[in-house]
Amino acid sequence: MGIAAGGCLVTLDDTAEDQCVRTNAGAGDLIHVGLVQASSGPEPAGGWGWRCGASSYGPRWRSGEPNGSSEDCGAMDTEGNWIDVGCNEDFRFVCEVPRP
Repeated sequence: MGIAAGGCLVTLDDTAEDQCVRTNAGAGDLIHVGLVQASSGPEPAGGWGWRCGASSYGPRWRSGEPNGSSEDCGAMDTEGNWIDVGCNEDFRFVCEVPRP
């Protein structure tokens, strides 16, 4: 499944959007969100930001996360906690597209 033209993995801006994503993403354990770690960021916790745009919301890392040296993308669990995952792992995802 591709991303709509001009779309991007969701940037979480507040608790309302966080809840909306978890409520509407369908069934499953994890949801890819737009968190990404810069390749130059110190492992495991440095250099995290959003693929599209910026947000002052968070961080909401699950206890013990981020923890992986080859896990440079972020996902959210059903409780709204963030974890680091490999960028090629398959999970549900939510994209947002700018309003015309």
